Formats: sequence, structure tokens, C-alpha cells
Amino acid sequence: MKALFVDTGAWYALANRLDGHHAEAKELLATTSRHLLTTNYVILETANLIKIRAGQQLAVRFLDQVRASKLVTIHHVTQRQHEAAEIFFRKHSDKGYTLGDCSSFVVMADLGLGEAFTFDRHFSQAGFARVP
Repeated sequence: MKALFVDTGAWYALANRLDGHHAEAKELLATTSRHLLTTNYVILETANLIKIRAGQQLAVRFLDQVRASKLVTIHHVTQRQHEAAEIFFRKHSDKGYTLGDCSSFVVMADLGLGEAFTFDRHFSQAGFARVP
């Protein structure tokens, strides 16, 4: 079974119990047997989002928990993937994708991942299945 890609919104929902998707995200995490894969770009974006919305302490706790987890692999975006993400970003300017979204799409395609743990509709718009 292929890994499940985890996007910023899912990480944020897991980290912040006040998020509207927190219960849903925790349920999915508790019931999945799949390995989780994310990127260093997603980790950076998530830590920044948590710091802005919920504070430094929760952002650091998130970083520590992800690093310590044996269920999570952090893929480091390569130079080629970054450049491909920039091309995708420019080509799809009408979609509202962030450069971070585009880097995730490129990595997912490269690794043959078809599903993302996300609440972001852009993933389905780009042809990936959203979980939950």
C-alpha cells in the first residue's frame, strides 16, 4: 500500500484542537495503517501557520512530534522538483494554487502517490484524491 501524502491543512488540524477539522483529522490518523509522507516545504509551511495562529510553543511541539514519529517520512524537495513546481505554478495561474501546493503535486506525481490527507480542494482540482 502506497504512503499517504499529508498536506499543511491536515497537519494543522491535527496540531490545533481548536481547528474545525481536528476531530476528523484525529480519527483518520487513528484509523489509518498507511505510512505518512510529507515534504520539507509542507513542514515549513505548517510550522509557520501554527506559529502565526497558535503560537511558537505549539509550532515547536509539532516539529518535535513529526521528527520523532516512525510513521512519517519527510521528503526533501529536489532542485528539479522545485523547478517543476515553479513551471506548474506559472502554467496554472488561473487555479489559485500556491507554490507550496504545486511542489506537493510534483512530489506526489514523482512518487506515484494518488491520495492526500488534506482539506484543500486544490488537490482534487489537480487530479489527486482527498482523504478524508
